[in-house]
Amino acid sequence: MDKKSIIGIAVVAVLFLGFAYFNSQQQKEYLEQKAAYEAYVDSVAAAARAAAPVADSLTSGNGVQAEVAAAEAAAAVRERQVETLGESLTAAREAEAEEFIVENDVMAVLFSTRGGQIKGVTLKDYTQYGPRGKRDRKIEMMDPATARFGLSFYLKNGLKNVPVNTLDYVFTAQPVVGEADGAKSVVMRLPVAEGAYLEYRYLIYDTEAPERDYLVDFDVRLVNMAPEMANQTQIQIDWANTTFQNEKGFQNENMYTTLSYRFPDETSIEELGMSEGAKSKNISTQVNWVAFKQQFFSSVFIAPDNVSYANLAFDTAAPESSLLKTFTAQMGVPYTPQTEGYDFAFYFGPNKYSILKKIGEPGGADIYLERLVPLGWGIFGWVNRWCVIPVFDFLRNYIGSFGIIIF
Repeated sequence: MDKKSIIGIAVVAVLFLGFAYFNSQQQKEYLEQKAAYEAYVDSVAAAARAAAPVADSLTSGNGVQAEVAAAEAAAAVRERQVETLGESLTAAREAEAEEFIVENDVMAVLFSTRGGQIKGVTLKDYTQYGPRGKRDRKIEMMDPATARFGLSFYLKNGLKNVPVNTLDYVFTAQPVVGEADGAKSVVMRLPVAEGAYLEYRYLIYDTEAPERDYLVDFDVRLVNMAPEMANQTQIQIDWANTTFQNEKGFQNENMYTTLSYRFPDETSIEELGMSEGAKSKNISTQVNWVAFKQQFFSSVFIAPDNVSYANLAFDTAAPESSLLKTFTAQMGVPYTPQTEGYDFAFYFGPNKYSILKKIGEPGGADIYLERLVPLGWGIFGWVNRWCVIPVFDFLRNYIGSFGIIIF
């Protein structure tokens, strides 16, 4: 090996180790921010607990005095929140959340103004195995009670940095608007200060093209937020949901249910693997998409510009619970004062090769979602891809029974 080759290998090694170290520091920063946020929540709760005995001590006496004391205690807690968060976020913390559904031909999406998030997705063309063998219930992609999607970041407050997690606040929903291209636009905003707000914009299409209609565009906009944001290099993403058991055999369905992800520029994908318990993995390099993959359906978070890192995990539910797995993904995206927003997308739909193959990035680049469908190794993969799947899809247009098609 000549001198130039040795120098080249050394340079590549240094760059790789440096990049890995940088991303590990970002993960460390995320954990520190999370701890600070939890400490802040505890301090607010402690203030409320400290104020409560004042009212309780008067409960056995004059009822009017008790009401006054309770009101004063509540006012003290609110005043502390306003000092820390400002009036806009305090009001958003106190607001009542609402839920609403937006539909197209293939799915119904449940939104909540609490966190401005998607809480549930119902697939209209597919049913799950139910009691007594009936398949009369539509597929639910997640349990609304446990589904969450939140962003965490820091705001400035004098010399202090105040942690904010969007899951703690109620967004203001704008009226659902029909776009000229057949999409329905869902816009929710979280006011942070005068003229500054975080905006979520979802687009749900109804084009009669499955590769488009199972996708939900999700754009995040930071409107006049730079003056309010503290010095930070990352905005954190916390995504999680619990999936239902859809098939009769828990063990078989669980065996094919896992967490998948793709590194940028790779044609293959990675998985946490099969497990009847829990598994986790911390990835310190960029990730293009993360999929909560069931046997026949997947929920996928797509980041065309990639996330900086991903801490991924799942845990398996009890066999008799009607649930299957709980998935969690903690990710980070870069932030600078010049950042105006992020363009993401969700896929909620079947693990169908012909649909997933057509889903790509806005510029047309392939993101290889079809790799979620296991086709086998070597020649078997080629036969399945170019023969079995096309024939199966063709026969499905004319034969309603999967059993007959398979035969």
